[in-house]
Amino acid sequence: MSSITQTPKNEVNRSLYAQRRLRWWAIKVICGSILIGALLFKTIYVLSSYWPFSIAFAQIVSLTGFTLVIYHYILLRRHNKNIVEPSILVTNQGLYRWLRHPMYLADAIWFTGIFMLYANPVTLVVLLIGYVALVLNVSEEDRCLEAVFGDTFIEWKKRTKKLVPLLF
Repeated sequence: MSSITQTPKNEVNRSLYAQRRLRWWAIKVICGSILIGALLFKTIYVLSSYWPFSIAFAQIVSLTGFTLVIYHYILLRRHNKNIVEPSILVTNQGLYRWLRHPMYLADAIWFTGIFMLYANPVTLVVLLIGYVALVLNVSEEDRCLEAVFGDTFIEWKKRTKKLVPLLF
């Protein structure tokens, strides 16, 4: 259990960063909510999908993403009581060893699983918009973390990928 510890290096305008991150986070949450709503609508009205996926596979993908979100949230809370204004940059447990944003990857996996349960052109567009919002939110969060943690974040950034292991 090792953590990278450093108090914020620079005093930055946290509200500006918070507003930028909140915009993309809100779009991601809205897209996820629409996907969950489509799933509930399908469950209630038993509509067919345009593209058939194995229901069991889609459920496994969805549950995997949801479980990863919860697991990494618990890791952050355990090592850093205040997630909004963190005093430590990160824990080196879970996917944080390789990724800077494993919870966003987990969101993407979760949303993909939900999409697969009710795949049609409308939910595909919502999923793609959610992906774009997620990637933009990751970029905003990287800028904020660099401003707050400076060299510590830059070193961590060199050792990890942004969102997808070994790729991005």
